Amino acid sequence: PLSMSNTWNCDLIHKMADMTATEARGKNNKLNLSYWSPTVNMARDPRWGRNEETFGEDPYLTGQLGIQFVSGMQGDDENYLKTIATVKHFIANNCEKERRGGTSVMSEKTLREYYAKVFQYIVEGADPASAMSSYNAVTLTRCGETLFDYIPSAANPYTLTDLLRRNWGFSGYVTGDCGAVADLNDKAAYKQTLFPGEDISKIPQSATIAKSIQAGNDIDCGNASKPNGLEAVLNGYMSEEELNIAVYRLFLQRMRVGEFDPDPRYRDITPDVLEKDEHIAVAEELAEESWVLLKNEDNILPLKKDIKNVALVGALADEAEF
Repeated sequence: PLSMSNTWNCDLIHKMADMTATEARGKNNKLNLSYWSPTVNMARDPRWGRNEETFGEDPYLTGQLGIQFVSGMQGDDENYLKTIATVKHFIANNCEKERRGGTSVMSEKTLREYYAKVFQYIVEGADPASAMSSYNAVTLTRCGETLFDYIPSAANPYTLTDLLRRNWGFSGYVTGDCGAVADLNDKAAYKQTLFPGEDISKIPQSATIAKSIQAGNDIDCGNASKPNGLEAVLNGYMSEEELNIAVYRLFLQRMRVGEFDPDPRYRDITPDVLEKDEHIAVAEELAEESWVLLKNEDNILPLKKDIKNVALVGALADEAEF
C-alpha cells in the first residue's frame, strides 16, 4: 500500500482493487468474502514497523486512495457487494509497543482533523461495509479538559457511535481486532475504566461484551462474544433489542454478498480468473508507477551534484524484505 500511494493514481488503484475482488470471488465464491483491508492508519512514526501496510501520513491522499480501494473491492452493483472491505484500525492506532493496553492521548481537534479524517473521507465517499476497532484505548481532551480517559476502542461510544455512525453515516458493522474484545475483560485497566469504582473481580465477561456491543462494536475476532452475548441479555447487562441491532448489521452485509441467494451477482466468477495476464499486468504497472524520481533542479535538495556514496543506517540496512 505504501508503494501504491506513491503512484497518486486513483484510477489504477481502483482497477487493482476490482481485480483483487474478482480473484477473491474466484477463490471462494460463497462464504468468507470479508476482507480486512485497507489499513488506513496514519504512518507518522518510522519506528511503528507497519508503515508499509498504510498509504502514508497524509489523511487527504490516504482518504482518496482508500475510497478507490474500497469501492473497487465492493463493486458497483446496487444490490450486491463483490466483497466486504473492512477499513482499519479505528482509531489513532500506529504504535506496536503496548498496542494491547496503551492509550493514544490527544485533543479532540487532533483526532477529528487528522486521525479520524481519513476514515471520514472513506465512509462518506465509499460506504464501506465494515470497519475494525483497534486494540488501543483513547484519551481525549477538549479545550484543555479531559473529555474521557483511557476508553478502549472496542467499547468507545464516542468513536464507534458518535463519530462513525451519527456524524458520518456509517451503515456497516464493526468488528474488533483479534482478541480486542476479550481484552476488555482480560486487561484489568480496561475493565476498571469500563466499570469505575466497582470490584472488577465480580464482573463477568458477559458484562464487558455488553459494553462493547452497546458502544457499537458488533462482532469480535475470537470467541469472546459467544456465548457471552446471550448471557449478557439473560443477566440484564443489555437488552435483546441492543443485541438485535448488532445481528441486523451483520446479516445485512451477509445478504449483500449474496450468501443466502441462489443466484446472486458475481456467483459466476470461477477460479480461472486467478493470476490472469491482465491482472499481473496491472500489478506490474502499479509497481512501475510507485517509483518516485527526485530531480535536484537548481540544487534545491540538500545533496551535492557529484555525490558518489549513500549510507543506509539502521538495524535492517543490509536486508531486503519481500
